[in-house]
Amino acid sequence: MEQLRVVSSEFIQKIALSVARARIENKTKADIEYVNSHREQALLLQIKMKLYVGTSSTLGKKIVDLSDKALVDLHDGIHEGKGFEEILDDLSDLEDLVVEQLEQAWTQAKEDLGFL
Repeated sequence: MEQLRVVSSEFIQKIALSVARARIENKTKADIEYVNSHREQALLLQIKMKLYVGTSSTLGKKIVDLSDKALVDLHDGIHEGKGFEEILDDLSDLEDLVVEQLEQAWTQAKEDLGFL
């Protein structure tokens, strides 16, 4: 559970920081390198997140799909200059889904240990 919390929060941060930097009108070479670096790091974090949540549950599938969408929209936003607002909405939704996943896992752990 802790690993999912850490990886998902880092993923959301990397995407949000990339969006903030990509929205700058007069981007420098350093801005572009920053965005590309954070996007690559987010991709690696997403792979870990996929492994932690899996795709067998409906909730896990939603998390994976939304993280995929955020990465694709970030790519499109960078290259086509659109979709940044939608990414921020998706990140908020993703955060809610991860919290729900963590709460379900915690409830299951308590049930397994006989606390519920």
